[in-house]
Amino acid sequence: MKSFSRTIHALRAGWLMTSLWLFISCEKSDLKERCFTKTSLESTPWVKQHLSGFQRPKAGPLSVVVYAYQGEEYLVFANPTLSSPMSNIFNCAGQPLPQLGISYNQFMKDARKVDVLLEKTY
Repeated sequence: MKSFSRTIHALRAGWLMTSLWLFISCEKSDLKERCFTKTSLESTPWVKQHLSGFQRPKAGPLSVVVYAYQGEEYLVFANPTLSSPMSNIFNCAGQPLPQLGISYNQFMKDARKVDVLLEKTY
């Protein structure tokens, strides 16, 4: 039971650190047009559908963050329990990172945070 409790505390601490880092490290974007805003979480059908998968009870913490990578915007759904985070990164057309032939490691190395659209625990 102690190890389970420690694991929960470690996950919470990790989530808090990630949230703080996301909040502090957002940069101004040099993108010409924004395709992701807080409004798009409710108005873009594929975004709304993907988001709903994380909004179940006890799904845990979620951050929805806009990144800039090679002059384009990407929407990242971040949850510390995801086993395949690259499948939750999308371009403006809703295509996931693997479909675009972009490696997750390269994306995370070169992408810049532009905006945090949502941070919530479900």
